[in-house]
Amino acid sequence: MAATVLALALRAYQLARPGQLLGVAWYDDGVLFGSSLRLVHGVLPYRDFVLAQPPGITLLMVPAALLAKVAGTAWGMAAARILTVAASAAGWSWAGCSCVTAGCWP
Repeated sequence: MAATVLALALRAYQLARPGQLLGVAWYDDGVLFGSSLRLVHGVLPYRDFVLAQPPGITLLMVPAALLAKVAGTAWGMAAARILTVAASAAGWSWAGCSCVTAGCWP
């Protein structure tokens, strides 16, 4: 639980810095968000365009891509960044529960 809170706090701090939420800050998030934008426009990954990542992140960002159709790409990208923060926090929670269950962490 503490690791999840720490991970969430660190990611929230990253996004709270100037230009990180709405600016052009990274490369990967743009590629992944772009794949979800293409998906909501009917273009399928692996069939219609090359995507080196697994499809989960593309599907995770579909709500952000739908928001981008209404509110604009910048706000869609901001929503996608917030979704990735939530997904990483969920991953830390899952990893912590798995370790406690397996007995590798007290």
